[in-house]
Amino acid sequence: EKEGQIKPRSRIYEFWDRRHRKITLLDNNLLAAPNWQQTMEDLLTEGLEVDFNQGLDIRLVNEENVGYLKRVKTEELRFAFDDTGYEKAVRQGIELLLANGLGSRKLSFYFLYGFPVIEQECIERVEILASYNVEVYPMAYKGPDGKEPRRRILMVDGIPLLHGSRRNIDKFLRLVGRLPE
Repeated sequence: EKEGQIKPRSRIYEFWDRRHRKITLLDNNLLAAPNWQQTMEDLLTEGLEVDFNQGLDIRLVNEENVGYLKRVKTEELRFAFDDTGYEKAVRQGIELLLANGLGSRKLSFYFLYGFPVIEQECIERVEILASYNVEVYPMAYKGPDGKEPRRRILMVDGIPLLHGSRRNIDKFLRLVGRLPE
């Protein structure tokens, strides 16, 4: 939406170095691209492990593409949950992925916090994600001036902002160390 119209770019064969069995896609929303299915077919045909680095849109997960998401080789599937207005779609997407055999620890969510929003909304999003036991990757909001606004750490059940693996807790604690008091 904010990044403009999604357009098909190139097939993986135009940039994939065949000496490598892993590929990183920088598409900002592959599931919204008209050629998403072709891209998935190419990844499966070549048996490549893929990193959907910019994330996928959880609101677009459906019966058609969940089969591809289940079969494609990937360490994790990244999504985002930045607005409680998407709660229903986030829940439906997670539940569809889980019902089709993808484990909760394979699902990771970028989590924007610190922007002008009601604190309770932020806590609600954390609690929703925590209820599914998915990985959470916190990302601090930076204003138009590039500075992080003053804020305090959100605590949910005694856990700073997130529920996830030791790896993500460490990332979060490093990030918090940069925050102004």
